[in-house]
Amino acid sequence: HPDLETWDRSLRAHDTLVVEEGGRILGFGDMTADGYLDRLFVHREAQGRGIASALCAALECRCSASEFTVHASRTAQPFFQGRGYQVVREERREYNLKGPCPVSFPRPMAGDFTFIKENKKLN
Repeated sequence: HPDLETWDRSLRAHDTLVVEEGGRILGFGDMTADGYLDRLFVHREAQGRGIASALCAALECRCSASEFTVHASRTAQPFFQGRGYQVVREERREYNLKGPCPVSFPRPMAGDFTFIKENKKLN
């Protein structure tokens, strides 16, 4: 089961946006005050509709940081590079999401993953 207290505390500590349609959550994202994009998820049935782009753009606009950072999976790397992020380095990180995401995103993640640390600097 998801640790709802931990999820709630984490999402409330960041600027968090949620996209809903007909009372159903299609995606969400959150960014720290210093520009770290912590999570960006879109339900597989809602992908390809520009939801991730809209969430990312809105979070970047609302944040006063001069640089944004994300640890992107290899799959997400083209998305972020298309938004102006540049690779800083590749990192292996232990990732452990305790239980499934509380908003019906089905795959819990745990284990050793390779992430690409990317930055986007504002002019």
